[in-house]
Amino acid sequence: MTALGQAVSGKAGAGRSVTVVGAGIVGVGTGIALQRAGFTVTLVDRQDPGRATSFGNAGILSGTTAMPLATPGILKEVPKMLLDPLGPLTIRWSYLPKLAPWLMRFVGNAQPAKVEELSKAIVTLSKPTVAAWMDLAGHAGAEDLIERKGWVGVYEGPQAAKKAAYDVEVRVRHDIRAEMLTADEVRQLVPGLARTVTHGVFHPDAGHTVSPIRLTERLVEHFLRSGGKFVQATVQDIGFTDGRPATLVTDKGPMPFDNIVIAAGAWSKRLVARLGHNVPLETERGYHAMVADPGVDLRLPVSSSEGKFFLTPMADGIRVAGTVELAGLDAAPNWKRADALLEKGRRLLPGMKTDKVERWLGFRPTLPDSLPVIGPSPKYGNVFFAFGHHHLGLTQSAMTGRLISQLMTGNRPEIDIHPYRVDRF
Repeated sequence: MTALGQAVSGKAGAGRSVTVVGAGIVGVGTGIALQRAGFTVTLVDRQDPGRATSFGNAGILSGTTAMPLATPGILKEVPKMLLDPLGPLTIRWSYLPKLAPWLMRFVGNAQPAKVEELSKAIVTLSKPTVAAWMDLAGHAGAEDLIERKGWVGVYEGPQAAKKAAYDVEVRVRHDIRAEMLTADEVRQLVPGLARTVTHGVFHPDAGHTVSPIRLTERLVEHFLRSGGKFVQATVQDIGFTDGRPATLVTDKGPMPFDNIVIAAGAWSKRLVARLGHNVPLETERGYHAMVADPGVDLRLPVSSSEGKFFLTPMADGIRVAGTVELAGLDAAPNWKRADALLEKGRRLLPGMKTDKVERWLGFRPTLPDSLPVIGPSPKYGNVFFAFGHHHLGLTQSAMTGRLISQLMTGNRPEIDIHPYRVDRF
């Protein structure tokens, strides 16, 4: 029987209560979706909701995302990743031995046929993003925190035209709207950009939030008003009764559950292993620099093709966010990466003042095929998974919640969940 068949025939385990481990944006979105389906839901997290990885993202709701992280030619980039600690994608030498098995899988997914397969799965999950988010935000009274202006990718250097054309071609192939722009057209949309920008691509079917943390908090407020419960506790283990997962072992004591969803982001691996699956989950360490009082009016988000970062207008200023550092959960922050991001942002938007800046580091949960794990456990009828969304957690969270809700109520998911199954590795 397929994973989908198991979910439809078995749906949720006994009882109509669900415990969701993880109160980031994926866990909160899933909790609300389950509430709407009639479940009693408890969120559990060691931090306040939305205060870990979900706090510092670029705020983009991108239904136009189409490419995995690993693309053809990535293998020849690995030495550069090791040598440039401030580059868009870097690997710490000290972490390389532990990372090596994951890295081999990652590079293996860069074959052209595999990239095309993964692209289809990414598009399938991401394309409904804005509609799914407007439904969720409307339900929770959070529409004012989302703007639907699209975003602009900008290109510099001698390969700018070729890169822009390729990005448009990839999206058109997946029936995603993307509009090629000249330098003048880019500046009409976003005045004040550096003169080095020669081409652009406008992505109209996207949105962004003006405050990721306020959006999560607004959703949590609605969740609690609707009868949901939040428990701040560290989950240490999962206890079994008669061979079935039945209890969370926490620093606040045991928490029995009927059904469980693992949505703990980068901290999911140990719990998933306890449930019988050794998933190759790694951590993309992402940095941001939040610029208050920037002195410029950025009308909509801008992405740098060369620098691999976003400039996003938010309620509290402009957020410069992005890039990837592979160094695990325990290494100390390299704040020079945040400073480098800020400098790149300032070069792209020369008028931006950077007198008031806050720096941040977060941990994105990443699998080597750039796809999350979404779906039921093939081992236990009361266990479901929703983790591993790498830098697309905000983008894919509303759809993830809908899919988990459909599975747990015994309904056929609105998209094929086979690419996201936990036992695909």
